[in-house]
Amino acid sequence: MNKKRALIVGTTGVWIIVVVIGLASYMNQKAQISELEQMNESLRLELYSNEDAYKVIVDDLQYEVGEKEGLMTELNATLDGHQDQIEELETEQKQLLAEIAALSGPDDLSIYKLERQGINDYTIIADDLYTKGAEVIGNEGVLGGTMHFTEVRILSDQWAYGMYEDGHIMGYGLYEYTVVGPETFEWKVILEYLD
Repeated sequence: MNKKRALIVGTTGVWIIVVVIGLASYMNQKAQISELEQMNESLRLELYSNEDAYKVIVDDLQYEVGEKEGLMTELNATLDGHQDQIEELETEQKQLLAEIAALSGPDDLSIYKLERQGINDYTIIADDLYTKGAEVIGNEGVLGGTMHFTEVRILSDQWAYGMYEDGHIMGYGLYEYTVVGPETFEWKVILEYLD
């Protein structure tokens, strides 16, 4: 599940970088064309009395402007292609996130085991982890921040996944829980990582 998420984020990041590079190149070409147009105007005024020289310079500048406009047309086509790819990736990302959400709850056997322990709604387990937050999280907050969970997923009748932060740093972890009584749980950190 994290690999899919990392792949989605990584792929989207790559395409965003490609579009930003393309846009920067486009803006650079546009600035060059603007500069050439300003130079053309300046030369026109300066060489107004010498019509032959003026025509040669204007022809050269128009040729250069034509080349730059051709490059701009190519760049626009490339940007349009990248935009289409970004839209396709965003659609794919939404589909994958929907699939992840559908898979994020416990399986039927785990639900059965929880019901046998008196837990008919497994969301109370997530609520307990949200409430205990800083008590369970093995990492301390920094710069005065307090660690708290931002997302919790109950994976089975023993395991939960949680993402946490303190406003400055963030992390995620795998947690084991034991049902002690109705709506009472003991938590143990299995694995945590800070981003």
